[in-house]
Amino acid sequence: MSKKENEQVEEELQNVESTLNKSEEFIENHLKELIIGVLVIVAILVGFFFFKYKVLQQRELKAQEQMYKGEEYFAQDSFALAINGDGVDFIGFENIANEYKWTKAAKLAKVYAGISYYRMNQPQKAIELLDGFDADDKMISPVVVGLVGDCYVATKDYDKAIKYFDKAVKKADNDLVSPIYLEKLAVIYEVTGKTDKALETYTTIKEKYPNSAAAYDVDRSINRINSSK
Repeated sequence: MSKKENEQVEEELQNVESTLNKSEEFIENHLKELIIGVLVIVAILVGFFFFKYKVLQQRELKAQEQMYKGEEYFAQDSFALAINGDGVDFIGFENIANEYKWTKAAKLAKVYAGISYYRMNQPQKAIELLDGFDADDKMISPVVVGLVGDCYVATKDYDKAIKYFDKAVKKADNDLVSPIYLEKLAVIYEVTGKTDKALETYTTIKEKYPNSAAAYDVDRSINRINSSK
């Protein structure tokens, strides 16, 4: 190795040593802050996992225990009891939704309460509970969104009904649920005088979902619109 090469190697070693010395000096000067920072991160992670796997699981179990009685009242069409509780051993779906937030049972209780209000002819209360519901499910989530559309039909707010029925169709994107809300969309378009949109929607049912229940009588609806032009 030449003298020049030796000098370059020594210079590089000195640079590395200088960098290491600076790193050691930084650690020594900020050791307390670094330890505190690590402890804070550990505490946050421990707290998160404790909340998720201990506290939240216990709350989930307690909420689910309450749900059984409510589901019985709901099945019996005792909607007021399902919503508000019986004052004995069931606190009501609304209370479950409020007291057990962040649990799956609480989300489901909110849906039950919303449906109950809708069945009791209180669509505005139903909208307040159901609007914004979301779940990674191709069946439940679109149906809840569609029910919000039904609530807006009940309040005669047809523009919002159209918005939610359309959202339900796209959210479902399947042969079972999508045709149901396409048909609702078509009917709203027709009764509000938007016959071109109605015809387009009925045609979509016929062509895209020919085996669905909604397609059973769709030709009659298409012929009715065409004959009225």
